[in-house]
Amino acid sequence: MTRISLRKGLHLTWQGREYVIEQCLTTGEVLLQDVLTNHLSSLKATALTQLLVQGELEFIEVEATRGKQSHSLKGYISADFTQLPSELREESKRKYRYIERVLSNNILKRTESNLKPIINQVALEIEDSQPPSWLTLWRWLKDYEASGQDIRSLVPKYVSKGNRQPRLNPEVRKIISKAIEQVYLKPSQASGADVYERVIIEINQSNRLREAIGQDSLEIPNIAAIYRAIRQLDPYVKAVGRYGKRITSQMYDPVQKGRIHSAH
Repeated sequence: MTRISLRKGLHLTWQGREYVIEQCLTTGEVLLQDVLTNHLSSLKATALTQLLVQGELEFIEVEATRGKQSHSLKGYISADFTQLPSELREESKRKYRYIERVLSNNILKRTESNLKPIINQVALEIEDSQPPSWLTLWRWLKDYEASGQDIRSLVPKYVSKGNRQPRLNPEVRKIISKAIEQVYLKPSQASGADVYERVIIEINQSNRLREAIGQDSLEIPNIAAIYRAIRQLDPYVKAVGRYGKRITSQMYDPVQKGRIHSAH
């Protein structure tokens, strides 16, 4: 293991969060600053060393990441958060504001009725003119928790797609997400083609307004984009929307239902 001397400005990741050493105190403690929240905390230098040996803490070679202008999501995940382009950092922090509110309120059931009030509240506080849909926030939470609560998991994923798929306008993505909520995730069990029809209607309406105020028109996406978005839905969320909670519970918990029945 390469010996790393503790010094001001050294970056590290611990418990899924990124910190920078603000100061090495004469008391043997190290003052750490959370890169995301700017919150300061202290930890014994010996404790830092032990965490490093145990593999629970990892130092980030900032100099290496500065020399590599990676434009892939993989590159960003392994990079120092402070070295990312400012627009990506700000977008990640915007997502985190919504996520942090869900986690701080200990909301375990991430349903539409539970997430929408939080979205409205946070959007008002941070003056977000384009707040996420509840499904989008649900996906952000899933990615964030799967990464061990690493802020870099919230870096916009479109940077990793290259030219494999056309990049959708954010407003078009919002329209697709809204159409899926209002058309697909309903007991009528509409098809992807029905969602696509709604998307076309919404985009045409939006384009009439955009034309009136001199903005560029939105392009109607390929129907494949609709089916990709539907495939990315969580199976449980999809089932609840289309079949209801009672039937979904029977679908996802058949063993428990059988035990209850046999007990009688």
